Amino acid sequence: MTEPYSFRTLARPTIAPEALASFVGLGSVAYMSGVAARTGDYVLAGLAVMALLGLLVALNRVDKRARELEEPTTR
Repeated sequence: MTEPYSFRTLARPTIAPEALASFVGLGSVAYMSGVAARTGDYVLAGLAVMALLGLLVALNRVDKRARELEEPTTR
């Protein structure tokens, strides 16, 4: 398991907008998934799964950038 990085890293101006958009997007998709499950709307559920996959890719990119920003400070 990789070492965790501090919250300050995610709050840096170079990465904060992308991190915020990813986390807000994940919350929106969670809500959309809940609505789809409650109403039985399979189209909405499919869209939620596609959005979740895209946001996981975005979150992976945020993680990589955060680790790159954290790396010089730990050496």
